[in-house]
Amino acid sequence: MADLVSLIWMAMNVYNPTVITGPHFSDVLYDNHAACKTHVARVTRSVDVFTSRNEFTFGTPDGTIFKGGCYTASEWEVVKAQLGLE
Repeated sequence: MADLVSLIWMAMNVYNPTVITGPHFSDVLYDNHAACKTHVARVTRSVDVFTSRNEFTFGTPDGTIFKGGCYTASEWEVVKAQLGLE
């Protein structure tokens, strides 16, 4: 069985960039990266927010910037270490 994928993100606002919230974890676990990316594409109304590493960055009209990705548990451990969240 393949690893389940979680949607994990952090948020900040351009009007107060020193306040970063997260990481936030979705309530849903996805069967694969494609299902997670489809959910994000629906929310953002764009599939162009993703990098080749299943990560995204997008903004909203109120100035909120979301940065995150669709990660398996092992992928999240690597990203978490890179972000210094251990």
